[in-house]
Amino acid sequence: MYVIKNGTIHTGTGEVLENYDILIEGKKIKKIEKNICEADAEIIDATGKQVFPGFIDPHSSIGAMGLPTRYRDNAETTNVINPDLSVKYAIDPDEVNAQEFYKSGITSVGFSPDHCNVIGGQITVCKTAPDHMANRIVKEHAAMKGSVCSTVKDVYGASNQMPKTRMGIFHLLKEAIRKDDLLKKYQMPFVIAAETAGEIQCLMELLKDEDIQLTIVDGFEFGDAIEELKEKGIWFVCADMGGESMYRMNLTGPIGLVIGNEGEGVSRLVKEACDFTASIPMKGDIDSLNASVAAGVLAYEIVRQRLASESK
Repeated sequence: MYVIKNGTIHTGTGEVLENYDILIEGKKIKKIEKNICEADAEIIDATGKQVFPGFIDPHSSIGAMGLPTRYRDNAETTNVINPDLSVKYAIDPDEVNAQEFYKSGITSVGFSPDHCNVIGGQITVCKTAPDHMANRIVKEHAAMKGSVCSTVKDVYGASNQMPKTRMGIFHLLKEAIRKDDLLKKYQMPFVIAAETAGEIQCLMELLKDEDIQLTIVDGFEFGDAIEELKEKGIWFVCADMGGESMYRMNLTGPIGLVIGNEGEGVSRLVKEACDFTASIPMKGDIDSLNASVAAGVLAYEIVRQRLASESK
């Protein structure tokens, strides 16, 4: 049993509690209130610190590349449309344990099928702390994974199968939506990998009239598509240590969150194309955060502000 004392507590519901304590017994939070006194509890002083719930890395393939073979068990390449496959059966618990995500504050991960299929299967959200795999699953059918990347045509084109071209990729995606009624049959968000500006623009055009909760991932050239996305009402926020504190910004609208790599950050041209630059306040000898952790912190602040705005 231990008590985290005098921290700024972010509850996960949009509420922020100043100078509060948290009593934790075993694996459960027992109390959140001021001036908690427990004679036998270990004390952790959080004065001047921000205390968050665990972060979620929403899209990762790491746990499906088994040890020691590194075989990609999340990459089924016998059929380009696989909506019923669940990545749950591809997760290697030993690999997840070895990564020790939880030590950097990432307590859950959205394990995803690979980029090699137009529709690759369903994302499963799991806890990262060591445990029996059945006890780790938070949500099995969390989202549908798709891809319009060149990886798809590389895989199937090498076997002289369709799709061998981007034209073929988008035809198959359109047919899956139209003929198989994919969006209505599977009532879940869609996570689609689109790397180049051309792929992103084609994807937005294909889905412009569809009722879909869409997240685009791995958009390495999305900077060339920013202006088009802005025309659709999206405001872009760039994460940078020199930006304005995220707590002083209005992040309640449609947001495109731009995170650079740990070494060089966001490129100058992409940063200039963004509407705002946000920073994460930090104290002590911390130069920067891991990219996925920074994304989790900023995404949490966006959700917190939206929840607070809705409750007014």
